[in-house]
Amino acid sequence: MKFKLLVISALVSGLAGVVQAAPLTISAPWIRAMPPNSRVIPIFFNLHNPSPEDRVLTAIHSDLGEVEIHETVTVGDMKKMQPINALTIAAGKMAALKPGGYHGMMSHFTLGVPAEGEFVLLTLRYANGESQEVNVEVVRREKASMLMTNSN
Repeated sequence: MKFKLLVISALVSGLAGVVQAAPLTISAPWIRAMPPNSRVIPIFFNLHNPSPEDRVLTAIHSDLGEVEIHETVTVGDMKKMQPINALTIAAGKMAALKPGGYHGMMSHFTLGVPAEGEFVLLTLRYANGESQEVNVEVVRREKASMLMTNSN
């Protein structure tokens, strides 16, 4: 009898480590509509982390081109964008990927620059091995302003 309890206890303990963290909630996703000859296009969205642990976004993937995670920094009097390896979303907090801050940057397009009104499937990858997909519309900045206002 003690042996059975020991085995059951070990199994339950082992399963506790398999429980995955709650998925992040994505809101106000949009890709800025750009001319067809653009070399890069920015990607924006909010990531809400409902879990009690920090989460780390390590990559954004799209079949339409390469995507890097960027941040906008001020160097002297100039603002510039630079790639970062990861973005931490604190437990219970939100990280905004928005103009002038963190954002995705797509380049090296496989099928040309996505046009206004098209949707782009993105896969977000996290340090814990999880991933999630989001289908993002390509819109003009004016429409994006409404999306961002309605998500706050």
